[in-house]
Amino acid sequence: MATPIQHEPLQYTRPSFPIQLRFSYTAEMYDQVIQNGTGETVEISSRQIRVRPITLSTWGAADFVMALDWPATLEDGTRLQLVLRARPIEPGPTITRLQIVKHEFRTRRTLERRMVVDLRLAASAAG
Repeated sequence: MATPIQHEPLQYTRPSFPIQLRFSYTAEMYDQVIQNGTGETVEISSRQIRVRPITLSTWGAADFVMALDWPATLEDGTRLQLVLRARPIEPGPTITRLQIVKHEFRTRRTLERRMVVDLRLAASAAG
């Protein structure tokens, strides 16, 4: 009789990086928002993200939309926000692991740049 293969818990197959960032999230189930909140990342890879535990009453079909203020900027100083859609793989007492389904970087204007744009719009409207 063959000995069963012992499987290790699912591990990252790609490099992961210990990046600690605050994020806001919306938990959705069947396209309905069931919870909003904030959290902190522990580690990020291209396919998974590990975060400090998120308390959620129902995990089964929940998807998360997460927004993280990214620490890097574009060459002109434009700030970035990483927006993720993720599904929980392994909720746990100390770390929650989520699979990244989709990601995109969005630009964020700084208050100073927003004021300059607003002033230019006001000046052009004034004539």
